[in-house]
Amino acid sequence: MTFTMTPDELAFYMYSYYYRRGVKDSEWRQRFFNEHSKELANFADILTNHPIVPPLEAFGESFGLWPNGLPPTAQLEGFLNEWAANNGTAAATPEPATADTSTPERYMMPLPTDEDTRKAQSNGDTATTEANNPNGFFVIKSANQWLKEAAERPDPEPLYKTLWFSGEACCLYADSNIGKSVLAAQIATAISQKQIVLLFDFELSGKMFQTRYTDNETKQLYDFPPKLFRCEIDPDKIDFTADFEDSLIKNIEQTAIGMDAKVIIIDNLTWLCNESEKGDAAGLLMKALHGFTRKYAWSILVIAHTPKRSLTNPIGQNDLAGSKKLMNFFDSAFAIGRSAKDENLVYIKQIKVRNDILRYGSEHVIVYEIVKNGAFLQFANKGYATEKEHLKGMAKDEEIGLRDSIIAMLNEGKTQKQAAAELGLSQSKVSRLLKK
Repeated sequence: MTFTMTPDELAFYMYSYYYRRGVKDSEWRQRFFNEHSKELANFADILTNHPIVPPLEAFGESFGLWPNGLPPTAQLEGFLNEWAANNGTAAATPEPATADTSTPERYMMPLPTDEDTRKAQSNGDTATTEANNPNGFFVIKSANQWLKEAAERPDPEPLYKTLWFSGEACCLYADSNIGKSVLAAQIATAISQKQIVLLFDFELSGKMFQTRYTDNETKQLYDFPPKLFRCEIDPDKIDFTADFEDSLIKNIEQTAIGMDAKVIIIDNLTWLCNESEKGDAAGLLMKALHGFTRKYAWSILVIAHTPKRSLTNPIGQNDLAGSKKLMNFFDSAFAIGRSAKDENLVYIKQIKVRNDILRYGSEHVIVYEIVKNGAFLQFANKGYATEKEHLKGMAKDEEIGLRDSIIAMLNEGKTQKQAAAELGLSQSKVSRLLKK
């Protein structure tokens, strides 16, 4: 059929209909055309140069979306025009998309002609061989073309210090009851000041979450940013069958697409994979999550456990529950260590980084105290230290030396809070040392 609508407008209407978004939303329209120049070019090219490919197929090929639920090709433009004119914000129920089984070849990309091949070979830097491999396993382009296309996309931005960047699959791991979920919610809160964040919380119940973020004295609830969405599994829909993990991953994907979210935090890996202790099973899971970062440019933070570990040893890659191989699927990773120096302190150590240099290694860990500020439970920064300072093994004479230093500071007129800050201790630790 012949379309009077331009390819760009047709693609925009189809995309908006697919995600049930209003075509009259100017911000949505601007964002679409800003972010999908490559897809639009591919769509227009297929419609112009491959007329035997229906628009539905061209749309799915160009945008990586299988257009289930869109009207059949024969009715497409008229239907979308009518929908936009009469509704514009909500989609009516379309007739199901159907294939023309009488002429299956019209749904197939044509093989390249000799002229296509000649142009690709002579076009050097800008040529791709996708036309020669329409249904293949790989996306093949010249190295220069990869560089040019990547240069048009924004550079990765730090989401949490330089420990996690946009577009990365990142892992935060630590022992039990050390504050992983607290930090995950704190990171989610900070990022959601600017963009939508989905926090998949498989650790806490709704009541536990509410209690954690309620002021103990005033009973006031914490006011989270409106772009932070917490997700938990509907207990009526849990089905622990053999394909539970696959179903969970698919639901996370569908939820993120439906919410138009690009930042996802998953607490925790054990829920995603019942056999996360087994490297092979967890590896398959991480391949799926890692694929989302490449396919959708999502930023994913996965919370994971460490097996029981000695506080005398530094934290390393081998402490991630599962196997060392699992670490290969993450672009970045950082861990929380329990301080042996002070039971009220923890420290964060950077384990793996790709988009920056290693800034928070064993010689420069970040020290925190978990405190409740009104209704918000959070990691409060206490400065920096070497990891060695917080490993088990503080001798008695070191403890006596700390107490003497505290007493000297108090004699100078400093408060216990000031002494704690200068020595990298919590106030409760200072109080205990003074009582000894």
